Amino acid sequence: MNPNRHDHNKLSAVSEKVAELLNGGDALVLIPPFYQSQSMPIGAYSLMTIAQRHGYKVDILQVDQLLASVMGLDAYDDISLRPVKPSEGVMAQRLFARSAHNMPIEDPSDDKDSSTKEKTKNNQENQSKADKGFSAREKSYHASPSFTHTEFLTWERLCFDFVEVVAEAIAHYPYRIVGASIIFETQVNASIALINAVKKRMPAVKCIVGGTFAEFGKEDGFLSLAPAIDHVFVGPSESTFLSYLDAVKHGKPLPPPVVPSKTMPFHKIPLPDYDAYMQNTAKVLGQEFCDREVKELWYEPDRGCWWADKVRCTFCAISDEAFRKKDIKQIVEELAQIKRQFPDKRILFAHNILWDSFIDDFLPYTSAGNLPPLGVLIRIQPDLEYIAKLKSAGVFYVLSGIETFSTRLLKRMKKGTTGRANLYFLRNAASFSIGIRWYLIWGFPGDTREEYDYLLELLPKITHLKPPLSMTQMMLMRGSPYVNESERYNIQDLKPWPSYGYAYPAGQIENMANYYEGEFESAALQDEELMSSIFQLVEAWQEHYAEAYLNLVTFAPGYYLIQDRRITNYMEEEQVPVMEEQAIELMSMRRYGHSPTQDWGLTKGYGILMDGWYVPVITAEPALLLELDQSEYRQAKHPLILQETR
Repeated sequence: MNPNRHDHNKLSAVSEKVAELLNGGDALVLIPPFYQSQSMPIGAYSLMTIAQRHGYKVDILQVDQLLASVMGLDAYDDISLRPVKPSEGVMAQRLFARSAHNMPIEDPSDDKDSSTKEKTKNNQENQSKADKGFSAREKSYHASPSFTHTEFLTWERLCFDFVEVVAEAIAHYPYRIVGASIIFETQVNASIALINAVKKRMPAVKCIVGGTFAEFGKEDGFLSLAPAIDHVFVGPSESTFLSYLDAVKHGKPLPPPVVPSKTMPFHKIPLPDYDAYMQNTAKVLGQEFCDREVKELWYEPDRGCWWADKVRCTFCAISDEAFRKKDIKQIVEELAQIKRQFPDKRILFAHNILWDSFIDDFLPYTSAGNLPPLGVLIRIQPDLEYIAKLKSAGVFYVLSGIETFSTRLLKRMKKGTTGRANLYFLRNAASFSIGIRWYLIWGFPGDTREEYDYLLELLPKITHLKPPLSMTQMMLMRGSPYVNESERYNIQDLKPWPSYGYAYPAGQIENMANYYEGEFESAALQDEELMSSIFQLVEAWQEHYAEAYLNLVTFAPGYYLIQDRRITNYMEEEQVPVMEEQAIELMSMRRYGHSPTQDWGLTKGYGILMDGWYVPVITAEPALLLELDQSEYRQAKHPLILQETR
């Protein structure tokens, strides 16, 4: 990954690749670095399809993949996949700060002004406190050996030259419009740098930006940061982009600089041009990369968040767009079409949350076997049948908002679930071999020690269940209730991360900042010893998960065997026989009744006492679990959880 060994002659190949990718037309949409190299930017390719259906020619240039081809995938992914954290959250932005804003590239710590050096030192100390609790994988991304200062400067110079090469290549094509699709904060400075360079060479071209990042007031920030930007599109832009294409082509009056959203009926939004994406990716990164790394494609079944329409999670910063969804028959038809085009690809739903009736509506259409495996985002439901239906519907992966196992803390977040429901869901997903991704979040306004210290006892008992991707401090994000209603949550002295000073000019930071620091009471932030102990347990969980298990199997009619290999047993297997009546009680989530079997299960760590409930953590094969689990929630299901958490 050492850039000093990098062959800068690869920059000369960029012009050739651009020539191979572009054809000229009405508009060019750029996908700036640092978008993830193996992920499809679904919004841009949807605009391409819509424009084509209305007689317009739109090209897409994945500048992100071009830079990855120059830097090398390992180095590029090391930056693009870095988890956001205060001390290094602007690494990607910093690499393009000189191109975008003519900012100096010297190390800020080399500043000769002692007051500046002291301020930088204090900022770094404050940020290091906020960085506590990240996973070992995250640490590896952020450890100083990942990029030395010399390597960083070399990458920065490469990015500076790269922008000029790309812009020069684009200038050979007479596009009327050149735009940048910005999904992540890591793309902002690269977008501005590219637009500035293009506008310099093509003064008459209309330069626009849009995407999910251009909202919550940042639209004005873009216009202030980059006079080369003519228009900023806010919110869904399918209709407004078409109108803009028409106005520019035919000399009609243009909209104001900030273009508000005009909603296109959701069912009329066509599938993105998957073929164009795969062809572009193969041209830049090679067919082998497409086959090996592009394992999933995005599909958009809905927009908005129906839960946020009712109750917005306190730290959530998603768009305010009202929830909309496609008809289930349209979803089935479109998924089947994707399956025919790309039979070896899985589908990830590009959405915020799956609506509760989706699986029941979708399941009858899955028997034909013509639909792809699905990855979805869901709200936790304490319903074993729901998990079984997910599996039957071809769901291989879920991103779930578990966040924690403390019901009190979940209420602070307004998550609409309980700790016991989260743990039960985790057990059930493991039993049905459904992949699950989740984060253990800490450091909330008003939290108490009791909302965390239970983890010291809990975590060693569940090392056989899927661990969190990371233990992550809650971050104050623009657009979230914590930022918009900071006084309500007793958050004071709200201000952007100091590290933004290395990414944006001083007068523009407030306009563009996406993350903030603030002062608020938090037991977790004040108890470093407790959080350090929990963090160590999470690390041990992640380390031993692959070899750990707590499983129930049948070994004779009416008799079962518990196989236990967890940290609590020092990773040595223990086998314990139980009879059917015991197995039923041990495998079922019920109100705690002080029964001898429940008490024994609690002593052995086969179940966890949470909020007055016995929560089982033993896994089993799906058929056996469905047979033995007689949880109360199998009758009450999710209406009970909604009632309890409001």
